[in-house]
Amino acid sequence: MADREEKKRERVWKIRLLPRRLAGILGRFRPKKQEQAEKQRLEEIKLARTLLSDSKINLLRAITEHKPASIYELAKTLKRDIKSVRNDLKSLSKIGFVKFEYSQFKGTLKKAKPVLNMNKLVISIEV
Repeated sequence: MADREEKKRERVWKIRLLPRRLAGILGRFRPKKQEQAEKQRLEEIKLARTLLSDSKINLLRAITEHKPASIYELAKTLKRDIKSVRNDLKSLSKIGFVKFEYSQFKGTLKKAKPVLNMNKLVISIEV
């Protein structure tokens, strides 16, 4: 158990925002680069909003507090549809927030237990 805790990492998510005045100055000299930077900034904010919606935050908390043995048990705890919980877990696992531990279930079926892959999440917005 101690080995698992040591493997968990602190995740830092940085979103860089340019001050408006500086953005205006940069826009005069490098309009295409400024537009690209603004577009990237908006995409990062949109991604952060999508990945850290209320339902996903509640899902992360439920994993921490209840330590469910399966996705089904987690969905039951949250009183949500198992398909939506599975989709949320899949997106969180793609970015490394959640991982799955598999155990033998019935015959060749395996049970997926969701486990947090971090002990702390820090969101830093640079202005």
